[in-house]
Amino acid sequence: MTWHNRAVLTSYTGFGRKVQKWDQLDPNLKSYAHMAVAALVGCSFGKSPAAVCQIAHRARDHVATRRQRMPVSMTEQQEAVDRFLAAIRHGDLQGLLDVLAPDVVLVSAGGGLVAAARRPIDGAERVAGFIIGAARSVDFEAKAVWLNGSPAGRVDIGGELDTAVSVAVENGQITHIYAIRNPHKLARLDGVAALTRT
Repeated sequence: MTWHNRAVLTSYTGFGRKVQKWDQLDPNLKSYAHMAVAALVGCSFGKSPAAVCQIAHRARDHVATRRQRMPVSMTEQQEAVDRFLAAIRHGDLQGLLDVLAPDVVLVSAGGGLVAAARRPIDGAERVAGFIIGAARSVDFEAKAVWLNGSPAGRVDIGGELDTAVSVAVENGQITHIYAIRNPHKLARLDGVAALTRT
């Protein structure tokens, strides 16, 4: 989903969202699909197929330049998550600012079912203020968990799972925070998944 990547999110506004469909296609079908999508997008926006191809190329390059170049060790990610959660638990604004990168971006998703930030929140001070404000719940607990094979956080309010928090870490600081509050997605996190071979 585009909201998982800030670069994609900001690159794909309006016109770019239609161009995004190309990357979801089978490589063997791309040449025909490119022509079809370019014709569709070009007609609906008054752009030639060549212009549409160029825009798609620039969007992919733009996203590639923002990708993390060096993988982060699990230890480094776990340490950042632990510092992040400790700062939240203690309401430590400075501790939170220390673990957040200056250009951190927080994206939350409530699926239209629960309250969530409508737009990405960027900048360490704004993100930290938002998190500290949200953490002022009476019966709040934040703990470390594994999510999608990486260290992450779980926020319980009143003993019930409220938010799953996934983070991206670079140079020991958190660069992206993804807060999932959609109850349908969270329901899967509380259960035990059966592993099967296909």
